[in-house]
Amino acid sequence: MAKNSLSTFYRQPANFLYIFATDEFISKLGRRAGYIIRTKKANQKKLLNTTAVDEGKTYTEAYNAMAEAFKSYYSVTPQKALVILAEGGEVAGKNWSKGVYGVGAPDVQLGEVLVNYKGNGVNSFVSIDDNGHFINSQTGASLKTEVVSYGKDGKMDCVKYTDENGITYTANYSKKYGWYSSEYCTKDGETFKANGSVSTPADMSSIWESLALSFDKLIEWLLSLFNNTNNTNKVALSAANTQPNQQDGWVSNAGVSPWILLAVAGGVVLSGGFSGFWNRARKSRK
Repeated sequence: MAKNSLSTFYRQPANFLYIFATDEFISKLGRRAGYIIRTKKANQKKLLNTTAVDEGKTYTEAYNAMAEAFKSYYSVTPQKALVILAEGGEVAGKNWSKGVYGVGAPDVQLGEVLVNYKGNGVNSFVSIDDNGHFINSQTGASLKTEVVSYGKDGKMDCVKYTDENGITYTANYSKKYGWYSSEYCTKDGETFKANGSVSTPADMSSIWESLALSFDKLIEWLLSLFNNTNNTNKVALSAANTQPNQQDGWVSNAGVSPWILLAVAGGVVLSGGFSGFWNRARKSRK
């Protein structure tokens, strides 16, 4: 494995969210979602454990450090984040304010469409239009737009585009301001706000946006090294079968997934003592 892989992983702790899901929690998810999350949890655990051992750490040390890294970016423990997601809620970066660019805002008016991304190495013609589609603002040509996440209303609220240089751009939707340029990530995994200032998952709209910017190529490279040292694996690890995704069962393009509603109504609990969850679950049934 590559040296300092753990420090790389700690920069994007949402990639390992499922290692914090207990068997009790997963058992409430329904067959499809439960299978996906259980499988990805096992793959995340394999990757983290192998990397930790390679760097002279124990899995427990890496697990605890990952939990601290997650909390430092999102201001909640990963266990609590899972509960929030199960309730149909959102987990955003601690520095992000919905519908507002926040510190280091681009020098444009909120709500202005065709806001170009700025910074060293970015395609200065990449923009987001008022329909949530990436375009070349110089030619008007459409760019390949992928949905990152949907809101509770079933409408897309975060999209991404990756250019020919491996730079990934994200844009978010605000009910007050419409679509706006959000973040971008270089092929080396460095993340920035649309105006070119440095950003971290703490500045992003959700864990789904941070995952969309979690340098897939680097993750794939690390996973390929892992696979080369584990020839007994029946299924090779990849970003697709390891990284969390909103479509794993948290929410669909028709709104909140049915299993979430069932889980909340049934009172999903996690180890760690979230006693208030029962009360919130009961209220959700009224």
